[in-house]
Amino acid sequence: MINTAMFKQRNQKQFWFLFSFLSFLYYFIHYQSPAISHYFYHQEGFRHLFKNIADTQTLDYYQGFLIDQLWGPLEVVLSGLLFLVFSLRFLVHRSMFVYGLAIFVYLVITRPEVLLYPPYADTLMGAFSDSIWLLRHNFDYASYLKQASFSYGGPQIYPTSIYPSFLAFLMRITPSPEAFLVIIHLITFAMAAFAVAIYRQILRKIFNEYSAHLVSILILSLPLFQSMAEAINMEMSCLFFAVFAVYYLVERKIPQASIMAVLSLLMKAPGGITCALVLMSSILLFIIDRRQKGSFANIFWGVGVFIFAAISFVIRSRLVGGKQIENNAVELFIGLPILKTKIVFWIFVFLMIVILGLGVWLLCRRKHKLDLKAFLNSNFSSINLLFMMILWFLFYINFSISLYRYQLLLMPFFIFCIIFLALLLIRNHRVVNMAIVMAIVLLLVNSYGLFFNKNLENTLGGNTFERSLEYRNDLLLHMKLAREIEE
Repeated sequence: MINTAMFKQRNQKQFWFLFSFLSFLYYFIHYQSPAISHYFYHQEGFRHLFKNIADTQTLDYYQGFLIDQLWGPLEVVLSGLLFLVFSLRFLVHRSMFVYGLAIFVYLVITRPEVLLYPPYADTLMGAFSDSIWLLRHNFDYASYLKQASFSYGGPQIYPTSIYPSFLAFLMRITPSPEAFLVIIHLITFAMAAFAVAIYRQILRKIFNEYSAHLVSILILSLPLFQSMAEAINMEMSCLFFAVFAVYYLVERKIPQASIMAVLSLLMKAPGGITCALVLMSSILLFIIDRRQKGSFANIFWGVGVFIFAAISFVIRSRLVGGKQIENNAVELFIGLPILKTKIVFWIFVFLMIVILGLGVWLLCRRKHKLDLKAFLNSNFSSINLLFMMILWFLFYINFSISLYRYQLLLMPFFIFCIIFLALLLIRNHRVVNMAIVMAIVLLLVNSYGLFFNKNLENTLGGNTFERSLEYRNDLLLHMKLAREIEE
């Protein structure tokens, strides 16, 4: 007993020493990196080492370069490791609310400057176009629906989304632009945090506690997720309600899942993927046990949600029309050439080949006939997450545009399938968990896109930068230019 107590005390001391050391490093770099960059910029040896930068560019450029290549990734790695160490000790067995609250506090503490970041790139030409018109015209929806779409120079871009109305309402009730920015960023942080917490709750039905926790931290560490958690756009709200819908599906609560799926759709059109999943899940539950109370009602919920999504797509197409339909066309396999250029597509193809191959192999090895109902019943949660991934690809393979941020809705389900398959093949949670920890570290290192292709000549500018925190330098540059013009 004495030895056990001493061992626990020693582990506790080691934990707090490591936590304190990482905290010191994080805050030192956070507050002192500009001064360090300024000092070394004026040192001859350093100027010679970075001659092409230091001799031809300003100090501001040089500091931005180091933030993008060194200080920024180092800060994210340290803060991410801090949270990983803290979460492994205190959060693995916590409730969904406490888990989400901890992530929310982590986001606020480690990126307070983001709270005053203005909208970036497409957001200004997207949801804010609708919301500002509604705000200036006192929420006159009748007149708004008669306005021309942006294809013809009008303000109407997302007529079937409630997100612009929410932005307009928030702008109306907040006393200043700064207050609006703080509140909307805090709301986005909260949606990001609880999307991860709900996702982890889903995984706990499939994986053990530690694997569910580590996969959730892996999602939180994705460069795209970090970027979208800081953005004022519809992606995070769409993901939040989609994950909530899947949570209710694995709980076999079709009515609640239907409501969340509709809310995901009302945030942004790709939420229709979740509506299709609700229909498929209601059919699966009917197959599993049609005599169960509510089975027929579940079918009606699923069909109703799917019809609502179809009507929503038709209405948006009719209202927007014009070049928007040409640029965002829905046509059989029109998106395949674009998807084929992305690595996630080929990983998806590989996953499907392996899953189908394993399925055929297991069927051939079975000595008894497969009990389909029993199989669907025991794997219902995993099947829902697998279908969500498949439906995302089915949607975008027939859609003419596939920007980086669109993958946010895919990533939780895509990564689940990879981890699930790894555990199925390796059958060793310890080995897989170690691999997940290594992946988390690599993702944190890549938070500013260090491993991404930096040849951006033929890209869509901000739509490409928002794939990671590399967008920050571009945004800060525009903010600096705006201040200098005002002065």
